[in-house]
Amino acid sequence: MGIPILDPIIGLLIGVTIVFITRDAAIRIWYRLMDAVDPSLVSQIEGYVHEVEGVKQVARLRMRWIGHQLFVEMTLVVDESRTFVENHQIAERVESVLRSALPSLGDINVHLDPAYQYENAKIEASDILPPRYQIQLPSAAPMGAAALKYDSEGNAAWDEIWTDFCDLALAGGPPHRGTLLEPVNPANVAADLESYARVLSELERGIRMVTGLSVIRSDTPGWIGVACESEDMALWLLRAIIVENVSVRREENILYFPAGPDFRLEKEIKNIITVIAKTTHYWKEHAGGS
Repeated sequence: MGIPILDPIIGLLIGVTIVFITRDAAIRIWYRLMDAVDPSLVSQIEGYVHEVEGVKQVARLRMRWIGHQLFVEMTLVVDESRTFVENHQIAERVESVLRSALPSLGDINVHLDPAYQYENAKIEASDILPPRYQIQLPSAAPMGAAALKYDSEGNAAWDEIWTDFCDLALAGGPPHRGTLLEPVNPANVAADLESYARVLSELERGIRMVTGLSVIRSDTPGWIGVACESEDMALWLLRAIIVENVSVRREENILYFPAGPDFRLEKEIKNIITVIAKTTHYWKEHAGGS
């Protein structure tokens, strides 16, 4: 008895299935080769985020594959009745949900509109700032830019620039930067590693001079970390630095700040060192109860 001939209809269905499987695989490979993101994954992440209590809308979502890791940045819209601290907790829950659902997730930056955070932070200033702010209001005048000073070798003398610090935006004063200093695309770092190394070295030198804290070289391109003395300190500094218009993310007691090859000494580098110096100074004053 001969081998039965496969029914033509079944054969056609198998052929069509193979074509679709091959097509989907080719599309996924193309996306990865281009470091792009499959639109279905974007929708999946939006779905995860919307399931987190307190999230009203994903205002902006940017994603990109770098090697085998997925980098995500998003801006969330939340209920205006929530406090600054509650909003921060929402952001942390979003990150936790996404990391549980996506093992390939690398860096994730979840933040709110800076202007909204600034308004809400002012309401709670008396709860987390030094007691003197309850009886002495900060100046609303624009923050003056202290000129750089240099040592005998021509290096920026970061520890000699300030004789006093302007009030934090968190206390009702103006933010240090007019616009948000955002994270850097890792591809830009890879394109100019020599300049990136110089920026990291200067940031590391400056941060150590003004705080005495340990500086962490991140394994992820585009970031430099500062090891705080505790998670409480890291959380307090994070709240204050965000409203100074500098992006920052936290991993336990380590805060990570943007670092890019095109950062300039008198601009971005100075911005980061200044807000770290200011907030560290105020944390120590706050912790001491003065």
